[in-house]
Amino acid sequence: MAGHWQDYFIRPARADDLDGVMRLSAAGGHMLTTLPEDRDFLDKRIKRSIHAFYPEVSEPGNESYTLLLEDMRSGELHGISGFQAKTGGFQPFYTYERVRAENSYPPLGIQQKIERLECRTWHDGPSELGSLYLLPEARGRGVGKLLSFSRLLFMALFPERFEDTVIAEIRGWLDESGISPFWRSVIEPFFGRDFQKMDAFSGIGEKDFLRALLPKHPIYCDLLPREVRSVIGRAHVEAEPAKQLLLKLGFRETDYVDVFDAGPMIEARLGDLPTSTKGQKVASLRVSEEQVVKASPVGILFKNELDFRAVLVAEAPGGSGAISVNEAQKAALGAASGYTYYPLVANK
Repeated sequence: MAGHWQDYFIRPARADDLDGVMRLSAAGGHMLTTLPEDRDFLDKRIKRSIHAFYPEVSEPGNESYTLLLEDMRSGELHGISGFQAKTGGFQPFYTYERVRAENSYPPLGIQQKIERLECRTWHDGPSELGSLYLLPEARGRGVGKLLSFSRLLFMALFPERFEDTVIAEIRGWLDESGISPFWRSVIEPFFGRDFQKMDAFSGIGEKDFLRALLPKHPIYCDLLPREVRSVIGRAHVEAEPAKQLLLKLGFRETDYVDVFDAGPMIEARLGDLPTSTKGQKVASLRVSEEQVVKASPVGILFKNELDFRAVLVAEAPGGSGAISVNEAQKAALGAASGYTYYPLVANK
């Protein structure tokens, strides 16, 4: 059972989180292909995240970070979010670009707009947000923003660890049986395997098969059935809120889509986002239980250290720079050399 929004905090994944992450993976189902229900893979993913937070990191490389949403009362994990320092590099990043062209022949009064998909391979790409999942009972009341924005707040604290541009691939539209029409009509003939199996295979980091099997020539969209064309760049119904949240924050649409389900890619300049520009330094923490009665949070309070922690708060810092938290929140945040407040209201 989910608690009040004040009962949650964000922290990096630890070695003893494997069972909890397994439960989140099982609950997320097809929405978490980058974190499949594979114990060995998830164990390696957690270990990679632990190494990513090491202080020796000074530039973006193969680091893969994982943040978890914990219920302070029960110690249970209710959400997970991830982000990559760089796409490409050790493993190339594959995407389709929507390329539009106009063909015309005035003598016959013919003017056409043609769209095609061309496969692009990135070897030195931007940073990437991914692996976002929040249990249904924890959604609403600002908890989703805490889970999503914490990634960007951490990136703003340590910009040297990330690229200037950050992308997010949004889950593509699936039918009622969990199958992508784009996969079924366009990609499956080249792979000859089930969508979920191949998507999961890609999710565990295997990319060589993409280079070997993806279509080598452009895909002309006008040759595809109408129901397939309509899902190119369309987000899954469960992923649409996460997409809109990032668009309102300052992300923008791109012409790139996922090679499996044609889900949309959005992007932003990390330094231009309000998560990088609207933070306010906090002078001190003041313990108070009065804010328990508040209905909704107004901001995120986070720790300015690699040992990142973040909670939702009901008020902005006062004139003295102090901010109120309850005892449990103070304990969850832990001691730090400094804290920052980020406003959720009018954050653009």
